[in-house]
Amino acid sequence: MALIHQLKYRACFALCQPLGALLQQTFACHWQPQEIDLVLPVPLHRRRLRQRGFNQAQMLTRAWRHAKSAAPIGCQMVNPREVMIRARPTLPQTGLGKMARRRNMRGAFQVIDPDRVKERRILLVDDVYTTGATADEAARTLKRHGAVSVDLITVARTMPRSSV
Repeated sequence: MALIHQLKYRACFALCQPLGALLQQTFACHWQPQEIDLVLPVPLHRRRLRQRGFNQAQMLTRAWRHAKSAAPIGCQMVNPREVMIRARPTLPQTGLGKMARRRNMRGAFQVIDPDRVKERRILLVDDVYTTGATADEAARTLKRHGAVSVDLITVARTMPRSSV
């Protein structure tokens, strides 16, 4: 969690290279290159992008593409704004419960180039998976526009706190 926070909130870009290599290794373990047509970082709303100055999912995808051990994956990695945008600003998901996260994300995404999505197998890239609200809404939007399948790869997965 500390590494993700360093990247996301403190712009520690030195973490992109090792985290991108981790994405590349994870992809190689779970997918065959021909199973994915399009790698799509989850987009940020333009206001959040302007505030933060970068999209961490896009930076991780870029680092993955340039990982030293990266073999050609046979699919296209794109700038999210070429395919899908976050059409409305959403609250930060941190601190929201599962249902509040789902409500927050409802209708947040818009496909701007349906031809890039139609009949494609898409791999979404995000930094963290918590409840899946962001990924679910993005996948629903992509599938509504004709995506054959939508998978997700993340660098981290949050775990519920133990009551022990």
